[in-house]
Amino acid sequence: MAEKPPPGNALPRFQPLKKNVKRDAHTQRTVPISASVPSFAIFDKKPKPPPKKKERAPQILEFGDAFRPSNARRNTNFATDMFAPTLPTEAQDAIVQDQSLDVKLPLVKLEEQKSNLVDILQSKEKLVLFQIPSALPIRYPNDTGQMEGNPLVGATDGHLGKIQIHKSGRVTAKIGNIDFELKSGTSVSCAQILCTESSTDGLEWVAMSGEKIILTLDVDKVLNQIDNESN
Repeated sequence: MAEKPPPGNALPRFQPLKKNVKRDAHTQRTVPISASVPSFAIFDKKPKPPPKKKERAPQILEFGDAFRPSNARRNTNFATDMFAPTLPTEAQDAIVQDQSLDVKLPLVKLEEQKSNLVDILQSKEKLVLFQIPSALPIRYPNDTGQMEGNPLVGATDGHLGKIQIHKSGRVTAKIGNIDFELKSGTSVSCAQILCTESSTDGLEWVAMSGEKIILTLDVDKVLNQIDNESN
């Protein structure tokens, strides 16, 4: 076992620094000896309360007499406790009697835009746009003999069908064995040009008249024809 130290004076304990001061050689300032010890007094300080906000009184703006014609036409009232627009009686009568406030759009009826179908077909030669259904109920059998009987097989280039003008003014078209009703469509307001491009002749174009003819399929007649062929 280790021997105990002989009894004697007690070990030196930590003693706080004395509040003596000394003069710094560089700054020539009086610095306390305990300046190196951090001071926790800053944590004991209470934060200052925020400054009180000044309450401002509401400001009332005087606009006087004001009026908006658009609001008067819509019977809209924007009067409040602080602002009540008024209008003299003479000005009110002038607005009521003024008919220029009513906006009228220059619309044209659909019937006025359509041209007479007979006039379009019997007029001078011109290029007219035909609107045909994207699918036609034409059957293509496998038998070569039946294919030769199809009127579309022997048709010349550029000829699709025939247009028939009846005495009653009704206009029909026949493409193969299919009948169509012809009606005049709405004329196109913008300019249309038909262009063809070739490697030798370049670009060629033909101006169109802007008139359009719509072909409507006669469904009842097609169904009756199918029933007759099946029987």
